[in-house]
Amino acid sequence: MKKILVLGATSNIGYAFIKKYSKNYEVVATYRNTLPKELMAIKGAFFVNFSMHNKLKLPEIINDTKPDIIINTLANANVDNCELNRDSSYAINVQLVKDIVDIIKAKPIQLIHFSSNAIYDGEKSPYTEDDDANPVNFYGKCKKEADIYIKENLDDYLIFRPTAIIGKKESFQRSNPLDFVLSMLNESKQFKLVNSDKVNFIYVEDVVDILRESIENNLIGEYNIAGDKALTRYEFGAYICKFLNIKNDIESCTYSELGLYAKRGRSTALQSNKIKKALGFHFTPLKNVIANVSQNSQKRN
Repeated sequence: MKKILVLGATSNIGYAFIKKYSKNYEVVATYRNTLPKELMAIKGAFFVNFSMHNKLKLPEIINDTKPDIIINTLANANVDNCELNRDSSYAINVQLVKDIVDIIKAKPIQLIHFSSNAIYDGEKSPYTEDDDANPVNFYGKCKKEADIYIKENLDDYLIFRPTAIIGKKESFQRSNPLDFVLSMLNESKQFKLVNSDKVNFIYVEDVVDILRESIENNLIGEYNIAGDKALTRYEFGAYICKFLNIKNDIESCTYSELGLYAKRGRSTALQSNKIKKALGFHFTPLKNVIANVSQNSQKRN
């Protein structure tokens, strides 16, 4: 049984993977602060406290765990926060990745790392893995630098490049685009969504299924993973309203109207043909994701 070290047990990807596939692997996962009860309830997984403020513990965790695979889900993906807090953003989005690579490059450990569509400038989507990275914001520049360091220093790596991840939100996680829209609609609140940049929306369950299949098939390299439909946030909200037969009272707006000023590309939608071909994978249609998550949301309420 392969041993997997998951960095970021409470992240949307980390938690979903541990919950669904901890029975298939020997899983050790890191968390910071308090371990949520939802993770404590998962059988077969072992959890270790790890904070960016104690980076000296990282070599100890890796050397003690002796994993076959490290899945790194740690990141600051808040584009505007990254612009305002460049030092802390660089520390987690770049330096941590370099530290992991330096620790494992002489060891038989595969690194699975999550990059971002933000490495592209948004001028000629949909992007493939062969397109040049030309980020327009600091977050994208950090992800590009981390990608390059991995590729220059490791042979056994997987870089996944997801777009906007959607799915069920756990109590300990920040809101994702689908959960946000559904919660606002459930509360009958008027709200605004940006109608400028297009992205794909990918189901978190698809992401962890791709993770599982990639591990089982010993996949290496870099792969875009993105749902088949590219929309602006406003178009996404309107699509949800139409599918659920709810009146669309969502207001279209710009990022500056929300007080957000980090630059975004016009469309950083991705093409996922490479991963589809490698694994024969089919992404869950957006309407199926909305139906599944909205039903679970109503059950919780």
